[in-house]
Amino acid sequence: MTILYFKAWRKNVAEAQKTRSYFLKMLSGAQDSGERSEDSEPDSQLLTLGGKISATENYRDRLAELPDTVQYKIFEYLTPIDLARAACVSQYWWSIVNEMNKYNTLDLSCFGKRLSDEILSKLTRNRRVYLRHINLHNTILPTINSIRCLTSCANLQDINLSKCTGVTDDVVRLITSGCSLLLYLNLSYTQITDHAVHHLATSKMLQYLSLAYCVRLTQLCSTFFNQLESFKSLVYLDLSGCIHIGSFGLQIIIKSVPQVEHWLLNDIFWISDDDLMVLASCSIIQTLEMVNNQHVTVLDSNCISKFHLYHEKSTPVAATVQIKNKESRPITCTALVSKRVDSSLNNLCPNNGDRITDSSIQLICGKNLKRFLVSNINSLDGSGLNNIIPNDNLPRLHSNSKTHRLSHRDSELTEHGSFYLREVSIVDCPKLTDILLQNLLPLQHLTILNLSGCESLTDQAVKLLTDGLYAEHLIELYMARCNKLTDKSIHAMSLRLINLAYLSLASCPLISDSAFELLSQLPKLWQVNLNATKLGDRGLSALGSLSKLRELKVAKCTGITDLGLQKFAHLGVKLEYIDLSFCHNLTNNGIKTLAFCCHFLVSIKLAGCSLLTDMAVQYISGVCHYLKFLDLSGCELITEASLSHLRKGCKKLEHLRLLYCRSISKRKLIRFTTGKISTIEHSTDEPPPEFYEENVLTFKQSLT
Repeated sequence: MTILYFKAWRKNVAEAQKTRSYFLKMLSGAQDSGERSEDSEPDSQLLTLGGKISATENYRDRLAELPDTVQYKIFEYLTPIDLARAACVSQYWWSIVNEMNKYNTLDLSCFGKRLSDEILSKLTRNRRVYLRHINLHNTILPTINSIRCLTSCANLQDINLSKCTGVTDDVVRLITSGCSLLLYLNLSYTQITDHAVHHLATSKMLQYLSLAYCVRLTQLCSTFFNQLESFKSLVYLDLSGCIHIGSFGLQIIIKSVPQVEHWLLNDIFWISDDDLMVLASCSIIQTLEMVNNQHVTVLDSNCISKFHLYHEKSTPVAATVQIKNKESRPITCTALVSKRVDSSLNNLCPNNGDRITDSSIQLICGKNLKRFLVSNINSLDGSGLNNIIPNDNLPRLHSNSKTHRLSHRDSELTEHGSFYLREVSIVDCPKLTDILLQNLLPLQHLTILNLSGCESLTDQAVKLLTDGLYAEHLIELYMARCNKLTDKSIHAMSLRLINLAYLSLASCPLISDSAFELLSQLPKLWQVNLNATKLGDRGLSALGSLSKLRELKVAKCTGITDLGLQKFAHLGVKLEYIDLSFCHNLTNNGIKTLAFCCHFLVSIKLAGCSLLTDMAVQYISGVCHYLKFLDLSGCELITEASLSHLRKGCKKLEHLRLLYCRSISKRKLIRFTTGKISTIEHSTDEPPPEFYEENVLTFKQSLT
C-alpha cells in the first residue's frame, strides 16, 4: 500500500513540474508555437487523470477490469452518438453497447435537427420491447415514418416532444392511438391546436401532460377537458404561456380535472383571485407555479419564435441560479425568472401583480402544498401564508408525545395545511415583509427558499429564518437584491444553516467584505453567487477554504484583485465554474494562478476584464483541458493569437464568446475554429457602456 501511495505521489509531482515548466517557458519566451522542446510530450501520448498513455505501449482495456455494474454505469452517461463510436473500439465494447440497447431510456436530443427517419428507425428497432422513455427535445419529425417508429414501441410510456419541429394535431392523434400505455407527454413549444387536446382526451392512462407555450390553444380546448371520461388519470398539467385559453376557459379546465395535484401556470398575466379561488376547490394541490416573466410577449401563433428570441437573449437576474433536475419534477419546464436588458419590453404585456392578493393565496396554502413558486405579485405581503400550519394544530407539533403527533398528522395537518412544504419561491414581490418568515417558522421539511428581489425584507427576516424548524435542513437559499440585508444576516446564517449548499446574495450592497468571511463556516456550500457586492480579497480568500465549492459567481465585485484571486485559487482547487466578469483589477498574473491551481474548470467568464491579454488565454489553454465554455467579451487586448492557443490546448471547448473583440477578425475566427468549436459568439461592435471601467467605478461608489 505504501508503494502505491508513493507512485501516485510521484505521478502528481511530475505533472505539477511539467505544468510549472510550461509557465516558466512562456514567461522566458523560450517556447515557440512551432517547435517542441525535449521535455514536451509527443503527439502520440495522451494526458489522462491516471497519467499518460503512450501509443507504443501495449493496449490493455482497463474498462474490462471493472465490475459489470460499474461498466454499464459509465456507458449510461454516453449519448447515442458516443455509444456508436464506442462500439467501434473493440468487440468487448460492442457487446456492452449492444446490451445497452435493452435499457428502457433513449435520449435523442443530442441529434437536434440532424435526426432523420433512418437514424430513428435504427435506434428504436432493437429497443421496441424494452423502450419506456424517449426524449426528442428540439429535434425534428420529418415524415410519417418517424411517427411509426414511435408507435411501434408498444410499451412506450414517456415521450418528450418539447420544441420538436413537425409536431401537429395528426402526430398527436397517431401517438395517442398507437401508444396505449402512455403516461408522460411533453408537447411544450409546439404548433398544436385545440384538436390535439381532443385526441389527447382519448388517452385514458395519461398522467403527466405539458402544453406549455402552445400559443394556438384557445378557450375551445377547455370543452375537451370537460368530457365525461377525459383526463381522469391526470395529476400533472402545465399550461404555462397559454394566454389565449382565457380566464373562463381555465376555470372550466380546473373544474373538469379536480384530481390534478401539480399546476404550472407560468407567464399567464390575466390570472386573478377568481381563478385561484376556483383552483382552491381541488382537494389537494401539491405544486403551484405562477412565475411571470415580464419581458415575455405572446400575441399570435407566430410568436413562438419571437419568444425564443427574447428568452435566449435575455440576461438572467443576478439572483437566479439554474434550477437543477429534481426527481419530483417528471416534466422539465422553463420557469426561470429573467429580465431583458431592454426595459422597454416590460410594458408590452399587462402585469397580474395587482390581480392576485393574499386572500386567494391563503386558500391555496391549505391544500397540502409541497412546492409554491410565484413572482411579480405586487400586492403580496406574506400574510396569506398564515395557514400553512393551522393554529389549532400548532400545539400538537410541540407535543412531548411523538406517537400523539404522528397519529393526527395525516388526518388533520395534511388536510388543512401544508405541513410538508419543501420549496417556496416568492420572487420580485416588493411588498413582501418579514411576516412571511414568521409564518414559515413551524415548517420542518423546507429545503429550498427563494426570496430574491423582495426589497422590504430586513435582517429580522433572516433571524426568523434561522430560528425556524427547517433551518438545519435548508439546502438552497436565494436572497439576491434584498437591499436591506446587512452583516447581521450573514452572522445569523453562519450559525444555523449548516447544510446550506446553494447561496445567492447578489446585489446586496450593505453587506461588507469582512462579513463574507463568515461564509467559510458553512462547509457544505457548493454554489455561491455574490455578484455586484462589496466582496474583496479577504472575503474571496476565505471562500477558498470551502472544500465542496464548485461554482462561484463574483461578477462586478470591483474589490477583487490578483492577490485575493491567487489566495483563493491555492485552496479552491476543485472549482468547476467561475464568473469574474467586470473585475477590472484582474491581470494576467491572477489568471495564471487560477489556471495553474484549478485544473478542473469547465466554465470561465472573464467578460469586461480589460487588462487581460493573450498571455492569460495561453495560461488557460495550457492547463485547463476540461474547459467547455469561455467568455472573453470586451477584452480588447485579446488578439488572434489566442485562437491558436485555444485550438491546441482546449480540445473540449464547446462555446466561445468573443463579443466586442475588435482585434479578432471574422475570417481568422472561422479559420481557427471551424470544426473545432460548436458555438461561437463574435462581434466587432463598440462595447456597451457597462464594459467600461468608469461605469463600474461609479457603481462601486454608489455601494459605499
